[in-house]
Amino acid sequence: FYWKPAETNTTTRHGWFYRDEKQHVKPASELIDVWFRSIGGNSVFLLNLNPDRRGLIPDRDAAVLRELGKVTKGTFKHNLAQHARARASNSQGNHTAKNIVDGNLDSYWMPEAGQECADIVVDLKDKQAFNCVLLQESIRARGQRVEAFAIDIWEDQAWRKVTEGTVIGYKSIKRFPLVTASKLRIRILASRLCPTLSFFGLYRRESLD
Repeated sequence: FYWKPAETNTTTRHGWFYRDEKQHVKPASELIDVWFRSIGGNSVFLLNLNPDRRGLIPDRDAAVLRELGKVTKGTFKHNLAQHARARASNSQGNHTAKNIVDGNLDSYWMPEAGQECADIVVDLKDKQAFNCVLLQESIRARGQRVEAFAIDIWEDQAWRKVTEGTVIGYKSIKRFPLVTASKLRIRILASRLCPTLSFFGLYRRESLD
């Protein structure tokens, strides 16, 4: 199953060209939401800019872009799952769960042939506060396979679901209200052939000023 990229295309302003300074400039909050839903939705993001009559990016647009950069860079600066332990309900050969937290996109977890559903438990060792998870499949080696998944946290001696999704592909980023936990569970609920995961990241989103 080959992964084929899709493109999300928009502009900083209403319209594809600069008109004047009365023209609406999209607020940072809107562009940040588009960034998360495109980059985090198995797509690539093309943000068109509108040079003014000086041939420069207008000041209002530049300010919005700085806010977008601040939030995205700040959010993904520190992966809370970087030194976590991971174990899967099922693994094939050396494609074990530890591969999703080793930082190497060329290594990946994969269950035995014929297994289209599986769980991975990620132990953070200590409690962490987070509101964003990032998942990636091994699209280079195995293509896009996952069709449904869910993320749970261990809370009050029981698992509680905090988010769910369908496509992972190159990248899936899920946002949710801030939670605190020391252990998470990734549930692959449906997949075309046995699923793969090459990366799992856990983050606390940067907020706008």
